[in-house]
Amino acid sequence: MSVSSTASLAQQVARVAGHRIAESVRPGRPAAPGTVPIGIDNITTDWLTAALCSSTPGAQVRGFTVSEGSAGTSARHPVTVEYNSVGADAGLPTELFTKTTPDMKTRLFTGLSDLFVGECNFYNLIRPRLTMEAPFGYHCDYDRGSCRSIVVMEDIARTRGAQFGSPQTLHIDKSCALDMASTMASYHSAFWDLDLDSEFNWLRTSSEWQRHLDSIINTEAMVRRGIKRAHDVLPRHLLRRADTIWPAFVTSLDLKVRGPLTLLHHDVHSKNWYVNAEGKMGLFDWQTIAAGTWAIDFSYAINCGLAIDDRREWLPEILDHYLDSLSGVSRAPAPAEARLLYRQQSIHGLIFWLATIGAGRFQPDLHDEKDCLINIERLASAVDDEDTLDALLNLQ
Repeated sequence: MSVSSTASLAQQVARVAGHRIAESVRPGRPAAPGTVPIGIDNITTDWLTAALCSSTPGAQVRGFTVSEGSAGTSARHPVTVEYNSVGADAGLPTELFTKTTPDMKTRLFTGLSDLFVGECNFYNLIRPRLTMEAPFGYHCDYDRGSCRSIVVMEDIARTRGAQFGSPQTLHIDKSCALDMASTMASYHSAFWDLDLDSEFNWLRTSSEWQRHLDSIINTEAMVRRGIKRAHDVLPRHLLRRADTIWPAFVTSLDLKVRGPLTLLHHDVHSKNWYVNAEGKMGLFDWQTIAAGTWAIDFSYAINCGLAIDDRREWLPEILDHYLDSLSGVSRAPAPAEARLLYRQQSIHGLIFWLATIGAGRFQPDLHDEKDCLINIERLASAVDDEDTLDALLNLQ
């Protein structure tokens, strides 16, 4: 990080800290309608009415209950809402899920990296255009000054019978793997050859997203720590070339934006997938969206989600299925080109998870260490199998 970047970051941290100190004077004060609440404890019926009923004249929220939640990049809680007769007759959503940023760690992580911008724009602008399996958002907002944010979305565990898992508990069989490919092809097709000079000028490319993150946190140092912490699960051949992993990733940044750009989820590890009551695979947690080559999402999802032996056996069929599922797109990749792009972009998921396990003490503890190690072992195995480092470092 440059001196100017460090100074700018320090100013932003100080600004957020100032807001947080001011909030601590009256931590339980109700959030005014139309504002971004400090956290779930500050939400009121009036606030929910403004957030959920603006398009239904006469509808009001009469009451709500908040269930026990969890924490990660945000504080998450299921919420059940009760409306007056107007709201109930209109079928306004009652089974909700909220994500808020009540503390310094979550605000700095999601705010300074603009994760809340991506998630809010996905639910406000993009989700209504998609027919894929994913939650709907009902109210999303953020405040740049304080880095407060809130997402009020569909609670798919209750509305769709969604089942979630982790690399320790979720086995993705071949049918689910093919469905994952279909799901990605669905949203990739919908935004294929995306024009970033149009209404999507707010959307960063994958390369821009990464460089912005690197200006805030020292990703390279996190990756190097991650290599040490994950030493026991990394292939020996890859360990012997550990010093080339980051340079290979840097090379991949320019390749991320070649060819047709499309919408990327960008963080498609297995804990961001779910299975609905009908057995269909869906995606949630859209806070890292970007624009770039389709191969970023495809390689990450398949390499991280599948057991190593399954990925080795099924990859050709899954890749063919993905290409066949691209609906009416122009400049679709030929099979040989697609395999090369897959090989090159397999570095993406590995870097994400090496950085995750290599996080510093002031960053949120996002994932269980065993989950990290399983994901890294799978992702590193794919990078090794596909000679990804050579596919990037030996470019002509």
